[in-house]
Amino acid sequence: MRSSILTPNQIKVRNLIQKDLETTTDTKAYLVELDKKVNDTRSPYYLEKGIESRIVIDRTIPTTPDDLKRLFEDGITLPNVKVKYTTKRKSNIPFYGILANNLDKVIAQQDFNGEPFLKGNFEYMEVRLPNKNITNQQFHLALYAVLNGFKVCTDASKESLVSLANDMIKLFPQWKNQVKVEKVVEKILTTTLPFKGIPKTINIIWNPDYKFTKNEKCKIHAEYSGKQKRNKTFKRLQKNYTEGMTQKQLWEKTNTSRSLVKMYWKSLKAEQLEVKGTGI
Repeated sequence: MRSSILTPNQIKVRNLIQKDLETTTDTKAYLVELDKKVNDTRSPYYLEKGIESRIVIDRTIPTTPDDLKRLFEDGITLPNVKVKYTTKRKSNIPFYGILANNLDKVIAQQDFNGEPFLKGNFEYMEVRLPNKNITNQQFHLALYAVLNGFKVCTDASKESLVSLANDMIKLFPQWKNQVKVEKVVEKILTTTLPFKGIPKTINIIWNPDYKFTKNEKCKIHAEYSGKQKRNKTFKRLQKNYTEGMTQKQLWEKTNTSRSLVKMYWKSLKAEQLEVKGTGI
């Protein structure tokens, strides 16, 4: 359960601001300056980011009628209720933010045979940008992995790879003097390195020859799903139907609705006659 209760630090900052507002003569200028202070980690006005408060109930401490009376009359918190402050956990995963993937290349290798889409388990790889919380060694490995993956996925030019490398170094200025961008990019372009991205799977891919809109894709897939469901129902009825059987006998035997049995009845009888005529 989330709470809007202020943290101890927020209460301290609030008191400082209230005291300042009582004495300041230029409120507008003060608020402009305050905006800088609350974001300055060295300032006593700094507001911690990512702190949440949770109401924790101690089940071992019973609530008495007097406790409830004090709560409603005087606003005194129940003795078994505590406010716990937590900070958001930082991820240790060395990659975040999807940069590119090779899904287009995977799709290009498929034979659609004119179909609008294919269903199955199609594997592809994602290239992700590294997290800032990595070591020098990890950064070098990540730099090679990202640049190589970006080249494989997009057929990027040398200029694009150099630009991406420089952008990554801006995120990690501490390693700026330890990386020779031109040398790294040259190795990426002249050496066949294994592409080891983040493995992903997708169960439907669309034929790139057709430029379907999102709504068109939804409609086509809905029609496909409906047809598959109807085929499944028909096959179940077909399997259980025998000559001379009534509609009632069939829906009771297959636990299928009357309307569905009625809808497929002519098709079932026609198929039975066709099978009988072929002597199968």
